[in-house]
Parts: sequence; structure tokens; C-alpha cells
Amino acid sequence: MGKIKNGVHSGPSGKIGNLVGSSWRGISYLKTRPAHYRDAKTIAQQTTRTKMKLTIEFLKQCLPVVRIGFLGYSSPTRAAFHAATSFNYHNGIRGTFPDLEVDFSRVLVTRGMLPAADQASCEPTGENSIRFTWAAASGQPGARWDDTVLLLAYCPGQKDAACSVQGTIRSDGEATLKVPAGFAGHEVHCYLGFANLPKLTSEPSEKYVSDSMYLGKLLSR
Repeated sequence: MGKIKNGVHSGPSGKIGNLVGSSWRGISYLKTRPAHYRDAKTIAQQTTRTKMKLTIEFLKQCLPVVRIGFLGYSSPTRAAFHAATSFNYHNGIRGTFPDLEVDFSRVLVTRGMLPAADQASCEPTGENSIRFTWAAASGQPGARWDDTVLLLAYCPGQKDAACSVQGTIRSDGEATLKVPAGFAGHEVHCYLGFANLPKLTSEPSEKYVSDSMYLGKLLSR
């Protein structure tokens, strides 16, 4: 049974005949329920579901970075996470069903037009930490010395990530990211991005975020 919780001017919730009422981000929707599903296990459908599952499993661990990194592609009806999901679903999965996997060299955890950095690299430093370095100065238009550095280290073996979204700026030229002790002995994929947070907060735009840089994989220790 469907309900109208706050009078006739509110949206419906629940089932009404063959319709389902719901709301998302303050907007009410009515959707038709399918009479039945056809070919629910075709290769195409299984491919779609597997790609979506892999994409979401990865991005859910990267939320602190993704929510900033894709803010420029969000809207009142589209969260940054959904923008990141759409991009990486189409660009970050490789293989054919059933041998599908995340292509860590192609996924983006931040996306935009802000210049990234030259001479960027990373290395394990022991004591559950990874050291990131990059050229502190950039002569590229739009890059600022006080751009915030966004760091991410993702461990497929643990299905977990370590993130940093504050405290380090472009002009620092280096930063150390602490990772969980469980990462030790596992392969870790590392990413570096930048964001002009004051401008991004006041005007969400791809102009104020860089594409993330994939710095390769390393063995955490």
C-alpha cells in the first residue's frame, strides 16, 4: 500500500498498484514495476552487474577522496559518488565476463581540469606508511601553491583504502600516508590528486580538481 506522509503536496511512498513511489535528494519519483524479468542471466546482463559491483566495491572504500574528487561533476540530483561510479564503470573495468577486474591504472578517484604534478612517485617507508613526493612548483595555469593534496592507497587483498584529504598542500612537495597494519605484505595501488578546496566549496566545478595520478603499485610493509 502506498502512503502520502505529509499530505497531498508530498510525494508518495511505497507501492500503488503497478507503481512504486520513492524519493531521492528531495525529489519524489513514481516508477513502474516490471511485470517480469526476461533473460535475467544473459552474458550482457551479468557483465553489467559484475562491472557495477566491482566499481562500487572499489569506490566505497575511497569515499573521502571521491566525494571531493568528483564534486565538479555532481548536481542537485547527482551525488559525486554516482558521477564517479558512472565514469569508472565505463573506463575502469577490463576483461570479459566472467574474467572482469578493476583496471587500477585507469580508474580515477579525482577528476577535473586542475593541473596535477610533475615528478610524482611513492614508496613504502616501513611502519605502515607510504611516502608520496611530487614537484612542489608548477608553472601550469590554474595550479596554486596552496592546492590541497588528496592521497589514496588501495589494497585489493584487504578491500580497504587509506586516504588523506587535508593537512598537505602542493608546495609541501611530499607527504606520508599512514595505512592499516593489515596492508603489510599486500599489493597496494597509490593515487595522488589536487583540489582547490575554497573555490570548489563555493563553486563546485571541474576547474578546481585535478585528474588523479596513478603512481603504480607497491608492496606495503
